[in-house]
Amino acid sequence: MLKKSLLLQVTLLIIEIALGMTLLNKFDEDLKMVHVIIGALISLTSVATVYFAVREKAGRTTIALAAIALVFVVLAAVGGKMTNTDYDQGLMLMRTSAIVALGMSAVCLYTARK
Repeated sequence: MLKKSLLLQVTLLIIEIALGMTLLNKFDEDLKMVHVIIGALISLTSVATVYFAVREKAGRTTIALAAIALVFVVLAAVGGKMTNTDYDQGLMLMRTSAIVALGMSAVCLYTARK
């Protein structure tokens, strides 16, 4: 289940980042709602990934990478909420955190496959 959860998390993060880039050009409320829903799914998947990593007694590196990815997913969500008050800083926090979470999830997937 850990590998499936990680694969889903990486896929959702790629979709979310691509969708976020299209939101810069279009300010459609329906598209923003899809963006928020996918972000919530990523958060739930990140929590499940950490749970599965601990339950399946994965290596320390895999558990640590999953936990770090979860922290950066939460930071991306905070950045999304911050865009209501300070758009530039919220956008920068959201982008940076999502890209770092994607990197951590990809490396975690690589270490889990070993």
